[in-house]
Amino acid sequence: MADKASRILVIEDNDAVRAIFAAVLADAGYAVIEAADGATALMLAESAEPDLAVLDLHLPDLSGLEVASLFHQRLPFLVLTIDAESELVKKCTDLGALGYLVKPTDVDGFLRQVRIALKRGKETLNLRRALQETQTISKALGILMAHHHLSDELAYRQLLSLATARKRSVAEVARALVVAFRRRPAAADPAAAGNPRPKASADLLEWLDGPGA
Repeated sequence: MADKASRILVIEDNDAVRAIFAAVLADAGYAVIEAADGATALMLAESAEPDLAVLDLHLPDLSGLEVASLFHQRLPFLVLTIDAESELVKKCTDLGALGYLVKPTDVDGFLRQVRIALKRGKETLNLRRALQETQTISKALGILMAHHHLSDELAYRQLLSLATARKRSVAEVARALVVAFRRRPAAADPAAAGNPRPKASADLLEWLDGPGA
């Protein structure tokens, strides 16, 4: 039985084919979202937040390749095709497609591909999220080291202390600090606001709690 929290966006312009895929997925326990064209698919990808898309490469408005390029690094997807050797399939793979299904496809093979794609998609998104958090923390440490003359170890301790005090993750506090730092110079310009940039470690809270932070 599938994880009922998993939402699958089926993008297929043929009503009968789309209905079959939707029924198979629903019977397997997935929540199904349907789109008959690229524009609707893109709207639902934002509003419904699916976990995976099954994308037909031949749509009436946008090409499957256009939709795939917009899904790239945002939404895991499989592609549906009538020709596994087509150039479109290769280009979609380059854009991150987790696999392809040749129509008509058997039910067991289809569901197996969906299960694998969901697992790989979650792993990829988690890895990307972890990388983004690492980069943000690195930027925050750089800010602390440069503006408060701290070693990398002391900067990390300062960041950890702030996170503990605020009962937030280190990544969340790092993100807030980076955003506050980017917005601070204009507001901190004495000519603009009469409020000099904080220089002491104690002023970190001011940075995080200041306007726009």
